Amino acid sequence: MTDHLTDDEIQHFVLNKNVSNITIQQHMAMCESCKTVAANYATLFTAIKEVPKPLLEFDVANVVMPALPKLKHSTAGEDYFIYAVLMAAIGALGIPVYLYKKDLIRMFENMAWVLIAFIVLPVIAILFLQFCDIFKVYKQQTAAIK
Repeated sequence: MTDHLTDDEIQHFVLNKNVSNITIQQHMAMCESCKTVAANYATLFTAIKEVPKPLLEFDVANVVMPALPKLKHSTAGEDYFIYAVLMAAIGALGIPVYLYKKDLIRMFENMAWVLIAFIVLPVIAILFLQFCDIFKVYKQQTAAIK
């Protein structure tokens, strides 16, 4: 017989002697190779059951919980301050752009595209590098938590 049972089928046979699949029962009755594998699994499962469970003489939660850093909860005032700073920054950038939009448009219309590229590309590169740095710090912090 060249077709042998899979490890999952043999393990299921060892753990559940009353297998409903007749072909598995017939194969196990005839195949010496699968019987040997089943005997090895039975020995392994018996040895695993006999391994004593570790007993800790202390409560792990009581030891670990005080060592964990306390989470800082933000108050409503802190959130409002952050929103106020963001709105001020948006206003500081948005109001001049709105007031001088015609001049800005004329300035960029008269400027060569090469010069615009020399301005825009470094800005994009700097923003990308800052994003990468922030993402790296984020990954390190999540790894430290896990």
